[in-house]
Amino acid sequence: NTKPRRMNSVYQYLHSKSLSELTKDQAVVSVDATTPLSEVVATLAEHGITSVPVLQDGRAVGHIDSLDLVCFVHAAAPQADSEAAEGPAESKIAMFARAIHMQEAQHVMDFSGRDVYFPLDEHLPVSAAVEFFACGTHRTPVP
Repeated sequence: NTKPRRMNSVYQYLHSKSLSELTKDQAVVSVDATTPLSEVVATLAEHGITSVPVLQDGRAVGHIDSLDLVCFVHAAAPQADSEAAEGPAESKIAMFARAIHMQEAQHVMDFSGRDVYFPLDEHLPVSAAVEFFACGTHRTPVP
């Protein structure tokens, strides 16, 4: 004697809503792929956010979050035993600052390798996004 399984009411609700229904009235902060990294950092700070989608020709092509920035800065910083580390500290800092300012968002997005870029279709049910995040993904755009 088997009874039909009842679907969890929260899951049922989330399955009845599309991602576009959740995001339709949301202003999404984004940056262009050619935005200098210094402006990306300023955008994150100004809006009090830790992640931002990267757009190219109006379409999402990736994202940058604080871990991507930390990994990039660590990789780009002159090491103490490198030739670039010779000379006054002010000179090293100035060189490093110029390198960061000149770098574009498209070269830093997904730098940490933490999450594979995988946009979710706006017509998917919210329950699909919940399952996606339950598998360990931390961020994904809804174009």
